[in-house]
Amino acid sequence: MRNPVVIERAERLHQVPLNRPLKLSRYLKRLAARGIEPIDMTMDSLDTPIQNEIIERMFKGMEPPEDSGDLAETGRPSGGEFHRVFSNWFAYRFDMDI
Repeated sequence: MRNPVVIERAERLHQVPLNRPLKLSRYLKRLAARGIEPIDMTMDSLDTPIQNEIIERMFKGMEPPEDSGDLAETGRPSGGEFHRVFSNWFAYRFDMDI
């Protein structure tokens, strides 16, 4: 009869971090145990439809401000002014004209 072969786990395996999905699922279980229901914002995970009000607010936040004049009026550079300032900075920083 042969002696059984015992394969032991290498110590360095304990140094390998957990994979992210497993780490996330453990974290979600801890939250659930505390009575916290997190909102899952990962891709393709919507379990409830998005409310129209949320979509409207998102688009409203992306609109340019109504007083989007030039630097003298708003304190912000206009498109042309921004391009000139950025071009100057880029030339200074990278010694290259764009």
